[in-house]
Amino acid sequence: MREELLEILHHSHHVSEHRAPMSGSARASKFSSYKALEGHEQMIAEEGRLTDAEHELSDHENDELNEKLRFLLEHEYDDTDVEISYFRRDSRKSGGAYVQYKGIFGYYRADVNRLVFADNTEISVESIMKIEII
Repeated sequence: MREELLEILHHSHHVSEHRAPMSGSARASKFSSYKALEGHEQMIAEEGRLTDAEHELSDHENDELNEKLRFLLEHEYDDTDVEISYFRRDSRKSGGAYVQYKGIFGYYRADVNRLVFADNTEISVESIMKIEII
């Protein structure tokens, strides 16, 4: 079997005696229909990618979150360590993903309703699900 493969590898390229070689433009037009499949796999992968629906907070969870937000606003610029769970919306389809962030709280930007952290990360207050003060 191996000898047959080696024999095939060393054969010269066949050139027809009866037909002229296909021109580059003719070859391109013949195989251009396959160009339509480009990106198809990425499209299928994107369609199959799962996103989570955003959870609505209960009254108790909302009260607890407001209490922690109040604490952070009272201790603005005190370098408070926090761990935050928030919902990041997906830019390409409905839903999104829950994300954990751990950092040092800096200040509140009232103009855009965001918390700003020491590393300049900004998180929208509307997207926050839970705050743990460390």
